[in-house]
Amino acid sequence: MQPRRRLADLEHAVLADLMLGAEKKRRDVTLWWRTRAHLSGVLQRDQPFRAGQPTEPWCLLPDEDGALRLHRIERDGTLTLNDSLRHPLQVDLGARTGWWGDRDDLAVLEALAAERDMDLESCARRFAVLELPDPGDGGWWYHPALGFSRRRV
Repeated sequence: MQPRRRLADLEHAVLADLMLGAEKKRRDVTLWWRTRAHLSGVLQRDQPFRAGQPTEPWCLLPDEDGALRLHRIERDGTLTLNDSLRHPLQVDLGARTGWWGDRDDLAVLEALAAERDMDLESCARRFAVLELPDPGDGGWWYHPALGFSRRRV
């Protein structure tokens, strides 16, 4: 191979470096199948498949009625209620199709708070935090089993 003289060889050399980790600055891709490191999310954060879009921190907090409401977490840590940006998504399932798991977010959060001996708001501030892209004009569709998706208007 002559990576300094041939473009195809240069491309192969760069891919070999990327795949095998010749530069010790980065982890080689074999960690994806040789270890269980991918289960922690560290590899995804360190080696993203493609550049993502900027996100903002949000949190689902229970209100006095017991319903979870969407709050934006400001830079200073304060919360701003913006539940109007969350629009319920209705999904029609087939006759023999159903959802897996528990879809009641509040019940799951209450069980977690009880298990960890935390109050509900502290538990939500720790475990019901999410990163969402800019809502734009439409906000997001939301479904308990499917999560959030940008709503285009």
